[in-house]
Amino acid sequence: MSKPYIIPPKTKRHYNRFRSMPLASDTASSIEVLTTRYSSGIGKRPAKGPRGGKAYQEFHRMTYFDQTSGLFFRASKVATAYEGGQPCQWIDALSPITGNITDCHTAQSEEENIPPVTIICQYGKPIRVSILGTEEVIWQEGDTPESLAFFLGLDKKKRKSPKTSA
Repeated sequence: MSKPYIIPPKTKRHYNRFRSMPLASDTASSIEVLTTRYSSGIGKRPAKGPRGGKAYQEFHRMTYFDQTSGLFFRASKVATAYEGGQPCQWIDALSPITGNITDCHTAQSEEENIPPVTIICQYGKPIRVSILGTEEVIWQEGDTPESLAFFLGLDKKKRKSPKTSA
């Protein structure tokens, strides 16, 4: 039996959008989070190979930023309803990230004068930010969170929806 073919991730253009999602700790309430250009890892999903065989498509896992708390989140599946002791309903909820977050849109970041960085987080809180591929630290935990948001372009405002005429 041969090994399945793995298709590398496609890097599309990044757009700053806001999304309302519940927290994993409290699924009853939701918060507005900004989609970021950063990835918390690479996942795989089933796809068709280049010659029609079995393959897996890699994708960048989405990272979200809460502007009010200054925390980074990832989406995770959380059970909301149980039947007979087994979970039967699942939703996507936000859970804080512990680990590294890397820029997966480096060309677009350089076009927008945003440095491609690696962010080290602990329970969603950024600890240290360094330039991607180097050890040069450009932000540390003692600096202000507002400077980090400005430096990385995370201080965007929610866009107004276009008015429709009746």
